[in-house]
Amino acid sequence: MVRIPSLLKCLRPAGWIAALISLAAACHKPAEFVYVDELQESWTQAGSLPAGAVLGVYVLDEEGNVSFRKTVADKDGNAILPAPEGGTVIACTPCLDDWDADAVQNNPIFSVKSDQGTLENYLASDLMMGMSTPSSRKDGQAMTLSHMLCKVVVNIIDDIGCSDLSQTRVDLLSMYNSVTVDFLGQKVNTVEIKRGDIRMFSVEASDWRLTSFAIVAPHEMEAGSPFFSVALFGDNPLTFTIPEGASLEGGSTFTLSMRITQQGLIPDGWSITDWENEDEHEIVVIG
Repeated sequence: MVRIPSLLKCLRPAGWIAALISLAAACHKPAEFVYVDELQESWTQAGSLPAGAVLGVYVLDEEGNVSFRKTVADKDGNAILPAPEGGTVIACTPCLDDWDADAVQNNPIFSVKSDQGTLENYLASDLMMGMSTPSSRKDGQAMTLSHMLCKVVVNIIDDIGCSDLSQTRVDLLSMYNSVTVDFLGQKVNTVEIKRGDIRMFSVEASDWRLTSFAIVAPHEMEAGSPFFSVALFGDNPLTFTIPEGASLEGGSTFTLSMRITQQGLIPDGWSITDWENEDEHEIVVIG
């Protein structure tokens, strides 16, 4: 973990609260599809998607024709995708209502939810995408749906015992929130005219520990940019300004830790890690 210099300013005097926890539901495993059987021509995916997640499935044949369908993950997070003998298969989730076969060529826009204060909206902001070719299927290679955006985590720990975190509100400030989706290139491009505040999904680990999560479009943050605000006990929110430039890259997790001390809310360090490697891969072959 890289330490933020001690010169950074605090947000306010002592009396604030928040946290450091791991949330399995908010950090679900990357979706990995395993080729099952040539006769079944299908993959099965083992419990990595949110129940009810809608996947868009595109099959491109050798002539460049595109067929499209949607499939929904069951209550255990399993889904079945086609695995034709020829052609390329592309899968993504979430799949928006107006996405169809033309989306492969049109590079549609995907936007994260501005209010990710609920688990449902947080998960609906996690764009994942993967591709499989005939050669990879022949070799029995799995198709992984990778996280395309950046996860931001704010941990705040109360060192002085100010208790009740239930009313805490954490918002990311002026974040880029939209991307164009390049299905064929398996990448996203940030729409630089679209940005706004994002309500974070917060989980209280105890009376003195809280962690907040949100997903944003990849972008560079300049030193001195407003980063997030914290509001406790119904007070007016206080703003933290990031002291150093930071790269919020797709597929990464940017984590900032804060502590409540007698001197106020102070930085405790930050890190950038690989989102994919935070989660264990669970592959089950059925057939």
